[in-house]
Amino acid sequence: MGNSLQSSYELLWESSSDNRFVTAFYGVFDEQHRMLTYCNAGHNPPVLMRNDGEYELLETGGPVLGVFEDFPLEEGHIELNDGLLFCYTDGTLDATNKLEEPFGMDRLIEFLKTHRRFGPRRICTALRRELKEHVDEMPQIDDMTFLALKRQL
Repeated sequence: MGNSLQSSYELLWESSSDNRFVTAFYGVFDEQHRMLTYCNAGHNPPVLMRNDGEYELLETGGPVLGVFEDFPLEEGHIELNDGLLFCYTDGTLDATNKLEEPFGMDRLIEFLKTHRRFGPRRICTALRRELKEHVDEMPQIDDMTFLALKRQL
């Protein structure tokens, strides 16, 4: 971890109470080399859905922030030549229907495979509609935030 990241982590740890923590996903994209350098600190792993339907979960990093005084975080590196990068919060997976079935990761992956050729706005709109159909009239128990990034040709 660089000096500024280390200082930020130390400040977070010092200001956190025993029962509080932060999850985070941080990424820096090198457009020239089409390379994403990232760190996932206990957050739901973003999905890189390739154009051929294969996918990777961006899990490299470490645990949640603010719990341990000193914990090294690992950087991941992945090429982004094609496909869709999809980030989301846990409320997206936890959205539950009347049968107490969460939307879950399997449904999200299938959704992304089916919609991977569409633009980010259309993907997010369709997922919002699908989540609404899944939960029907059940109350929303957590935030549902997502972000779709795709190379524009």
